[in-house]
Amino acid sequence: MFCMVTNYNDVEGIRASTLKKFTVLPGERLSLRKAVKEKDLGRAGDLGSSVHYGLESMGKMHPDVVELPFDSLRTKAAKEWREYEESKGRIVLSQADYVKCKNMVEQVWSNSPAILKDMVQSKDALREEVLVGGGLKAQIDLRVGGVVTDYKSTRHSDVRGIFRDFWRLAYDVQAAHYIQVLKLNDVEVDDFYFAFVSSEDPHETFMIRVTKSVLEFGHRRWEKALSTYLQWKDTPIEKLPPMYEDVIDIELPSWLSDEDDPELAFMD
Repeated sequence: MFCMVTNYNDVEGIRASTLKKFTVLPGERLSLRKAVKEKDLGRAGDLGSSVHYGLESMGKMHPDVVELPFDSLRTKAAKEWREYEESKGRIVLSQADYVKCKNMVEQVWSNSPAILKDMVQSKDALREEVLVGGGLKAQIDLRVGGVVTDYKSTRHSDVRGIFRDFWRLAYDVQAAHYIQVLKLNDVEVDDFYFAFVSSEDPHETFMIRVTKSVLEFGHRRWEKALSTYLQWKDTPIEKLPPMYEDVIDIELPSWLSDEDDPELAFMD
């Protein structure tokens, strides 16, 4: 399914932590797989990443996703085997999760739109590209020339739910950040997509193209978040200033006023 993000909500303020993961700090390792391992995504994260790798493998299980050959992780042998595989950057799934993931990968690839399949199968496709520039980093899932795609997992199977997550998780900021790092590496971005893979049957993939107005909005929020983060990153959390005043006024949004709705006239 192919969609476009053309409108955005006027979100005031953004937590500094939004861009923390995008900043290269002294001694930080840039290996994508090590970064994933250190982050400890948990079961849901492992399943999501495994499905994304399955897209790269065109509907087949990626060789870096392996099935635990033990019925339980409680034995010493099972724990040692898992630790060894994870030390090599592999994702270890239980037998039940591996079967579930395999079926999902096949469905996801089958239901993916042609535009995504063409990019994945392109001889010029770059995968899991790690770029740095200006003290920043970006981990690009898929790039073909100036066309960038970032994979996302979602529990939603409708566009409305995906759009809600887009704004709630500040994906406009992420897109702006990636584009900035790509520019610092002399890569001009023609189009930026998010491929939202639904965890619900029939496991559709929604290709969301981020339009210019959304990118401009995201860039403004990115600059604000990065500036805030760099200003306070070395300050102990207990010494950070409060995010809000003691009393916060709530105002009518710009799209709702007594002129638009006569029922609100009682407030005059």
